[in-house]
Amino acid sequence: MTENHDKLKDSIAAYCLGALEQDEQQALESHLDQGCHECQEILTEMRLVVQSMPFSVPGEKPPAELKQRILTAVSTEEYAAPAVVSELKEGVARASKKLVEEAKQRWMRATWALSFAMVLSIIGFGVYTQSLKKRVALLENQVVIGAQLVEGLQSELDRQRRILNVVNSPNIRIVNLDGLDVSPSSQGVVYWDPLQSKAMFYAFDLPQPPSGKEYQLWMLRGTQPVDAGVFSLDEQGKGSSAIATLSDSAALTAFAVTLEPKGGSPQPTGDMYLLGVVTKG
Repeated sequence: MTENHDKLKDSIAAYCLGALEQDEQQALESHLDQGCHECQEILTEMRLVVQSMPFSVPGEKPPAELKQRILTAVSTEEYAAPAVVSELKEGVARASKKLVEEAKQRWMRATWALSFAMVLSIIGFGVYTQSLKKRVALLENQVVIGAQLVEGLQSELDRQRRILNVVNSPNIRIVNLDGLDVSPSSQGVVYWDPLQSKAMFYAFDLPQPPSGKEYQLWMLRGTQPVDAGVFSLDEQGKGSSAIATLSDSAALTAFAVTLEPKGGSPQPTGDMYLLGVVTKG
């Protein structure tokens, strides 16, 4: 602090003569504004000295060659000034060009970075969209499968209800079907409710039908066969069929199963595998 104060104090004389640089002048004035009494007193004294200087120095006539030296110096400065100005302009132009180039490079780098980020975003969005589409398709497929499963379960439930309605009827009659020569180990059974005119048929141990063939159930009225529908087998050779309506059930004499072309036939054409006679109760 003392060293800075001494330096500012020493610059007061130059300040009064107007010989300080702008930053030095501002530093001293700031110091004076802070209330340094010593420096303010010196400033007052120095101003009095400067004001009295024109009266304390005797006037002398300047030498004759002084005017020529001044004119020569001014002339030299006039010629030198354009060169200095030109050099300054070139320097400013070079600096401006450099700043412009640096700004362009920064802009290009920022543009490339932004473009790259946008490309990555687009790719990422595309991948996400495809993944989302696959998930939606999978969910839609699962919904379809679920609906089919529910429909299948509902159908099976309805079938089981029909079976229970027939089997639990107090008027139930049972007709056993025996295997014939083409498949003596095969068996079948019909649960028949004459009052409801409904029946359920089950087959056991039937051989798997060849390609293009399937089994068909028949009801016999006397010797006249009546189509009762085709049925399929599971892997164990079991099959079943619901007979919704037995018209004129009192005239039934037997049930039979034959092997027919796929889709069934209007009249039996193939080998007979099962036969069961209806006994009169």
